[in-house]
Amino acid sequence: MLREGDSGKLWPLHFAACMNAKYHQIVAETFRRRDRIVRLAVGLFAMACVIASSFQRSNAEMQIATVVTSVLSLIAAFVLNVVGFGDQYVLHRELLRRWLDLRRDIEILELDVQQLDEGPVKESCIERYESIVNRKTLIAQDEPAPDEELLMKCYEDENERRHGSGIRKFEQVAELREKKQSKLVEFIANRD
Repeated sequence: MLREGDSGKLWPLHFAACMNAKYHQIVAETFRRRDRIVRLAVGLFAMACVIASSFQRSNAEMQIATVVTSVLSLIAAFVLNVVGFGDQYVLHRELLRRWLDLRRDIEILELDVQQLDEGPVKESCIERYESIVNRKTLIAQDEPAPDEELLMKCYEDENERRHGSGIRKFEQVAELREKKQSKLVEFIANRD
C-alpha cells in the first residue's frame, strides 16, 4: 500500500532519488571545474606560444621555451578534446535534473496519498506510482559506472540527514528502527 510511510513503497524511491541527486551534483561540479581548468590551460599555453614565437628566432633559449610551451599546449588541447570533461559535466547535470524531477514527483505523490481519507488509494495515485517506478528504472539504466566511494558517502549523508547526526551506516539505521519499534511496542503494552 502507498500509505505506509517509512516502511512503504515511496520511502526507498525518495531515498534513492535524494542520494543520487546529491551524487550527480558533486560529480557534475567536479567535471565542470576540470573542464574550466583544462580550457584555461589551453588558452594560457597558446598565449605563451604566441609570445615566445614573437621573440628573435636566433635565441636558443626562446626556441626551447617555444617548443616546450607548444608541446604543453598540444597536451592540454588533447586532454580538452579527448577526455571530454565538458561532456561528462553535461551528462551528470542531466542525470541530476532527472533525479530531482523524480524526487519532486515522489514528494507530490506522498502529499496526495496523505491527504486521502482512510479509504482505498485512488487509481490515479497507483498509476503515478507505477510511472515513478518506471522512470527510476530508466534513469538507473542511463547511469554510468559510479564512483563507489563517493556514492557510499552520499548514501551515508542521506542516512544522516534523515535519521540524525552520527547515523550514517545501514547497521546504525537498522538499530535505530529496532529501538523505535521496541519503544512503540512498550508504549502500546503500557497503554492497555
